[in-house]
Amino acid sequence: MDLSGWVLSIAGMVILTVIVDIIIPEGQTYKVIKGVFAFVTVLVIAAPLPKLLNADFDFSRFFNGESNYVGYDQTLSDSIYEMRLEQTEERIQRALNNKGVQNAVISIESVNENSFAVIKKVEVNLSKAVINAVDGNIISVDEIDSIVAVTAGISCEVVFVYGG
Repeated sequence: MDLSGWVLSIAGMVILTVIVDIIIPEGQTYKVIKGVFAFVTVLVIAAPLPKLLNADFDFSRFFNGESNYVGYDQTLSDSIYEMRLEQTEERIQRALNNKGVQNAVISIESVNENSFAVIKKVEVNLSKAVINAVDGNIISVDEIDSIVAVTAGISCEVVFVYGG
């Protein structure tokens, strides 16, 4: 692009921006369109800069999906999944501790769906647990099922309590 083409591009953007500014009413859409035009104007103004710096730079690759800078990071997704799984186990453990069940071993079987843990099964092993009376009552297996299901946001059918 030569200098005259660049100046004409800037002039065209200014004229187009003024026309759109007159036609579009005030509101949220106006702000969005104004932002888009500002961004495109910056691109038009910055277009000859790489040539001035003797660099081969093409803005079109960012808009054609050819950029290598944006992509899905499986490692990050797996880390988020593991973190959410651990947090769910900790919430279940705290909920059981609050009801007098200490040292229960929680095991969650789940799948990773877009960084979210979709829980398939929760096992609560009470073989080494200490169960204390809270408010004069000892908790039942059905109550443990219910607490785990509510805390994990799952159905009681996928909660298995054993070893008690």
